[in-house]
Amino acid sequence: MKEFKWLHLTDLHVGQHSHNWLWPNLKKIFIDDLERISKNSDGLDAIIFSGDITQKGLISEFDAFTALLLDLYEKLDKWGYKPGFFCVPGNHDLVRPDPELQESLLLKRWKTEPSVSKQFWKNETSSYRKHIDAAFQNYTNWKGKIKTLGIPILPTKNGIIPGDVSASTKFGEVSVGFIGLNSTFLQLGDGDYNQQLDLDIRQLLAVTDENPDEWCSQHDVNFLVTHHPTGWLNPEAKKNFDTEIYPPERFTAHIFGHMHESNSQTISTGGGPSRKSVQGPSIFGLEYLADGTTARLHGYTVGKISIEENSAEWKLWPRITHIRGDGARNFIPDFNHAIIPGTEHTSEPLKISTSSITRDSQQLISDIERQITVTSINEVTVNSGFLEATKYNINQADQHIGIRVPAQQACIAAIALERMVWICTDWGLGTDGFLYSVVKSMGYQENPIYRIDLGNYIKRSEFLERFPELYGCSFSEYCKNLLQVGPAILIFDEAPSDNIYESNIVSDVESLGNMVLDFCPQVTILAITRVPPTTGKFSKISLTPLDEVETRAYVLSHKNCQSDIKNPSSISEIHKLTGGVPSKIEKVLKSLRVVNLSDLQVGGLITNPSESEVVPRALSTAIEAIFNSLDSNLKRTGLMLKLLCILPHGETLQKIRRFDSEYIFYETQAVTLLEYDLIEIRNGFGVIPNASSRENKIKLLFAKAAVREYVLSLLSEKEIDSLTKKAMSLYFEENRSSGLWKIKSREGFKISEDVTTLDNGHELVLRILSLAVLNSQNSRIKTALNLAQIYCAELLTGKHYRSCTAACDAVLSTAGTEASNYGNEVLSIRYMLAKSSRMQGNHQRSRQILEELIEHEWPKDLKISLLLNYALCLQSLDDPGAIKAAEDLIKLSPKSNAAIQARGIIIELSTQDDSKAKLLKLEEQAKKNGAITVRNNLILSRADSYSDDSDILGVLQEVVSSSIKDRDPYNASRAAVKIATISIERKTKLSNENINTLVSAYQYFYGQRFDTLFLRSHKALWDIFESTGDIQNLLSLFKHSSFIWRLNGNEDREKPYVTRMIRSAAGLLKSNIITADHDTAYFIARAKQVKKLK
Repeated sequence: MKEFKWLHLTDLHVGQHSHNWLWPNLKKIFIDDLERISKNSDGLDAIIFSGDITQKGLISEFDAFTALLLDLYEKLDKWGYKPGFFCVPGNHDLVRPDPELQESLLLKRWKTEPSVSKQFWKNETSSYRKHIDAAFQNYTNWKGKIKTLGIPILPTKNGIIPGDVSASTKFGEVSVGFIGLNSTFLQLGDGDYNQQLDLDIRQLLAVTDENPDEWCSQHDVNFLVTHHPTGWLNPEAKKNFDTEIYPPERFTAHIFGHMHESNSQTISTGGGPSRKSVQGPSIFGLEYLADGTTARLHGYTVGKISIEENSAEWKLWPRITHIRGDGARNFIPDFNHAIIPGTEHTSEPLKISTSSITRDSQQLISDIERQITVTSINEVTVNSGFLEATKYNINQADQHIGIRVPAQQACIAAIALERMVWICTDWGLGTDGFLYSVVKSMGYQENPIYRIDLGNYIKRSEFLERFPELYGCSFSEYCKNLLQVGPAILIFDEAPSDNIYESNIVSDVESLGNMVLDFCPQVTILAITRVPPTTGKFSKISLTPLDEVETRAYVLSHKNCQSDIKNPSSISEIHKLTGGVPSKIEKVLKSLRVVNLSDLQVGGLITNPSESEVVPRALSTAIEAIFNSLDSNLKRTGLMLKLLCILPHGETLQKIRRFDSEYIFYETQAVTLLEYDLIEIRNGFGVIPNASSRENKIKLLFAKAAVREYVLSLLSEKEIDSLTKKAMSLYFEENRSSGLWKIKSREGFKISEDVTTLDNGHELVLRILSLAVLNSQNSRIKTALNLAQIYCAELLTGKHYRSCTAACDAVLSTAGTEASNYGNEVLSIRYMLAKSSRMQGNHQRSRQILEELIEHEWPKDLKISLLLNYALCLQSLDDPGAIKAAEDLIKLSPKSNAAIQARGIIIELSTQDDSKAKLLKLEEQAKKNGAITVRNNLILSRADSYSDDSDILGVLQEVVSSSIKDRDPYNASRAAVKIATISIERKTKLSNENINTLVSAYQYFYGQRFDTLFLRSHKALWDIFESTGDIQNLLSLFKHSSFIWRLNGNEDREKPYVTRMIRSAAGLLKSNIITADHDTAYFIARAKQVKKLK
């Protein structure tokens, strides 16, 4: 037999009037009685204190209690016991804040102002949280202090609110779990708070790793400890306590105080499993009576659980003081409890169980029957055939396990919290794969899955009337069959949303779900919808196309992944081809079994859905309503949608407004598409907020991937070709006199910071080129190559090297064998490919191309550029041939600006003692000649070798200014990182302007994937944000840097920054992943993963 014994104390109220002179007399009889009772219980393993340690939460009161506690432990030690100490705060253990403060006033309106509670739970840095933290600060400090004084306080995990804790420990052979929840965080002032307080499931989830049932299952005994009884909770919180926090059999007992009298109840509702509640008597209570006098109430409780192989026993020694006839006080059994005659304790059998929760169903049957049945549900015979017709099989999809981790965790937490969740997804986004990942992570693989279609759900009555026709039984019969199954998942497929239908449809669907949940307590409901609900109480989990990192994880873990596509460039190309849509990735991976990646059509606009894919009814209905309408406004809307489907990278309304002179686009059409959830809005640039950025960022209208695929499948090849040609005029224009093409300017500048404003031009050029090659149309091939050359040159001029490399590769791949017939255009594109490859660090590839190109005849200016790039390429490879290439350039054009840089290359590769002086002389010469870029390159080279020069920060600042003015983001960014790095090393404060320039540099390197420079910019920004405690920017920085590192297989770079982040924001990992913002949720998910890898 194994045993666990405890002492329950509560409501000592140190600091209360008369405590100082009344407690010493009580203390002796308490100690004497406890010594005797503890021998009867065979010792003590734990002391549980359920709040109101002090009277006013003052530091002096906590110090006085510490002295009392040390004295008690000294006695216990003499008796041979050293029980662990566990406590929660009471409503007297806080310093009451000023009642006139805004936070105090608003927290009193907890139930009448929903925004207060919503903000409180959502944001751990909100003023409400800080208000509560401050009120309990003395309690928090005291708990931390007593650890150092020899009091064996149990190691605990802290939760959301001060006082929320959990402890998991073993006493002998008995494993015990303690959960302490702060029930008093709203009782901040005077007045009657009865039925006004709150306990939230999020408090429990935070201290049980988001899974209370699994946490409790690890222990033989589980105690839930609060200060207040549940009667003090508001009605909704009381209901949630019974269903979500303490459903039958989760805890062995709920232990609390506050009411000063003693009580113990074991309650079973409707013959179902029971709940045990134990109210401890106040160890020092003064009750103020109506006649103005006081009544002294003193008591404590000792308990014992004895566990044998097939049974367990619960014993309780409830003690209260009694005044004898001679006026003396002594402790006696509290006969309000069922004391066994001849003993001083109670006894009852105890079920030690952490089995799954069951509920009483008979009352729920009648509730549902009144609402949804035609015949009495009790007359229905169970028929498993009804369920078999709706059984839904999800295939194994392990490639989904490692993606969308934050969404997986949020979904799992929402299921644990509510058992019903909305999954907002779209066509082709891998919904079944996501469900598989959630089901597997929760260990629900053996649970059957059923699916009912809500695609035509408008009214409850119509749904119930039509149900027997679809599934062969009434809905009530279906639920009764489902009840017999036990643990199961029910999918509400194509559940309607209020964005298109009537406004109360979401609450109606949730009400239907609630009835099923109540009737079938072991069922989980997943409501699959295409349009995210804007109302409703259940959590919404949104699925979106995969980003590049998730695409990499998906591809690498896929059974069809070929070894030749495991490199970053291939992953980037697959992501670009598919837009991160899992169904498209599947098609690409299947195709790659028989062809190479370069053989796939680049930028192909027509993608026919496979026969196995079913277009969601809501999607087809919405699009048909627009395309078939005779209304002129909807005709404009339909044309706008078709155009946005032709432009996969989105566009601004301003750019496309006059696409068709007959149908000018206005905001109305964009809003209509947005309301139908057919498009989304994205910003055109920026990964971290930058104070110097334009206030009004470019807002791009995007057709959703699923919408685009479906719309294009409806259009004829002729209509797509017509739209493509017309769309070309948005990006290119022809000089009528010269016949030369150029890129159109966009609102005063030609290219956005992340190149999204030119990517559509790239796609359209490839579309025209591929069709021209396919149809052997020489004139169109030449035109397309000419446009491609212009486009690539624009990218190169803008220093968008990564985009330029991808564009050149795509053009050359699309042109194929036809490229040899168009020498000048192709040679020019190959040269741009060589230069952009060199800038990206792919020196070997650049060298190979340049050595081939140098053999051709070139105009003098291009020959000079070729030689300079060749010399720089060889220099990066530490090849001495760089000197000869530089000398060849100088011979060809000795007075050119390029020759100055060539001389710099020769000096840098030599070992002369006066190298520095010669480089400084070249800087001056470049400045004199107005060769800004050359001078800047020389300064940056000097900064690498001579960063301790006194003038270096000043000249680097000149590089930043001149490069920005010259539209050279590459050198501006390099200089910005140098300035930041040197300043941090010298412990010199950076100006706001320098920080903003550094942010821009980070964004530039993020887009262009310069690994070393990106890492340096990240490190500098991290040091700056960390020193100022800017947690929000640290989270954003971590998310974006993590993206690049994971994309390139450098996950190990995350580890030190996870550690530093946790050190900067200790409570971050306690954030609720359901309500956390995207950056926080991402960090939590990655921190857990990194922890696993250690």
